[in-house]
Amino acid sequence: MRTLHVLIIMFALFIGFTTSVKSELSDGNSILKDCNAIISSIDSGTDNIYSGLHCLGLMQGIISLNMHYQIKNKDGLLFCSPDSITPLQTARIVTKYLNDHPEKLHQFGPYLAIEALIKVYPCK
Repeated sequence: MRTLHVLIIMFALFIGFTTSVKSELSDGNSILKDCNAIISSIDSGTDNIYSGLHCLGLMQGIISLNMHYQIKNKDGLLFCSPDSITPLQTARIVTKYLNDHPEKLHQFGPYLAIEALIKVYPCK
C-alpha cells in the first residue's frame, strides 16, 4: 500500500512539473526571456543563472534530439551544427533569431528554436 501512495505522489509531482515546464516554455517570448537571462548572467559574471536554466536545458534537449534524429533517421539531421556546439552557443543563436523575428514570438518556442538552428546550420 505504501508503494502505491509513493507512486501516486510521484505521478502527481510529474504531472505538475511537466505542466509547469510546458507553460513556461510554450512560446518564443518565454524562451527569449530565459535565454536573455542566462546570457546576461554569464556575460556579466554574476551568479544569478537560475532564471535561465530552462533555456540551457531546452537547448541541450534540442542538441540531443538532433543527434537522436541522426541515429534513427539515417538520412540526415534536422540541422548540421558543429559537433562541439554548446547549449550556451545554441542559446545565443536562438536569442538572435527570436530578436530578429518578433512576429513569431507567439509561436511554440521549441519549434522556433529548432527553426533558428535549421536557418543557421542548414544541411547541404
